[in-house]
Amino acid sequence: MNNSRILDERIDQLTHVYRLALDAGPVNTEVDRQLSDMGRTATVSGFRKGKAPLSVLRNRFGDRIRQSVVDRMAIEVARQIIAEKVLQPIRRPEISLIEQSPANTAELELELTVEVAPRVELDSLEGLALQRLAPPTGSTAEQEQAQIHLRRQLFDVLMARHDFPVPGEMVERERTGIEAGYQRDIGGPVDADLRVEFARIAERRIRLAILLTEIGRVHNIHLDRDEVTALIAAQAQDDDTQQAELIDYYLDHPSAMAELQSALFEDRVVAFLLAHCDIEEVQLSADGFSSALDTA
Repeated sequence: MNNSRILDERIDQLTHVYRLALDAGPVNTEVDRQLSDMGRTATVSGFRKGKAPLSVLRNRFGDRIRQSVVDRMAIEVARQIIAEKVLQPIRRPEISLIEQSPANTAELELELTVEVAPRVELDSLEGLALQRLAPPTGSTAEQEQAQIHLRRQLFDVLMARHDFPVPGEMVERERTGIEAGYQRDIGGPVDADLRVEFARIAERRIRLAILLTEIGRVHNIHLDRDEVTALIAAQAQDDDTQQAELIDYYLDHPSAMAELQSALFEDRVVAFLLAHCDIEEVQLSADGFSSALDTA
């Protein structure tokens, strides 16, 4: 890497931390260049416009310009390391100056922290065995419950076959969302036991999302824009008076659009997986059906 070198590297599962030395020479050169450019037009008390000495400009503006230059060069160094190490960051890398060094220091020490996506090694799809509960009365509600039960079985099998670390920040963000939803819909205090349960649910959701995404990537499962548009239109048809408003809402809110796409993508991957499963039809009485759902 130009003008920089790695002093130390620490890896803790998904977190990579690099201590870096950045050559101060190019930093100082760029600071002097910017100060010189500023000096041509700067108005400084006690001097005619554009006539302030470089030393005066450095004392007055040097620290601010130096910080800007270091920030820009640090970002470039971070990009080089990420490319050379073939890292896949899942969020914006963190860069910090370990110590604010004086301008005459030969090197500046930086710390770069990168949280990367986990490497998921997919197990074979062979031998995926599930049980489909036959609805006792065949009602729509029972059919939906049976499908949910089948889907949960599939997820349990997949999770049992794949173990990999998950990004802590993503889990915490999901847990925070679960807790906020609980307080909004149910209310009341969230005690320590509930927080542990929310964290467990959040980790499962994130792990499952990463796993399904990787399955979709490996098996070339994707969504066409037309499919997403058709889904929005289908939802809009449920309320003829607000079709335009609903469509505009999704177009104007990327997070809502992403959530819709995520659900549609998950359905597509699940359908692909179920087609590769050995599914046994299980006939149960009404009581047995209810009991199986309760214990799932």
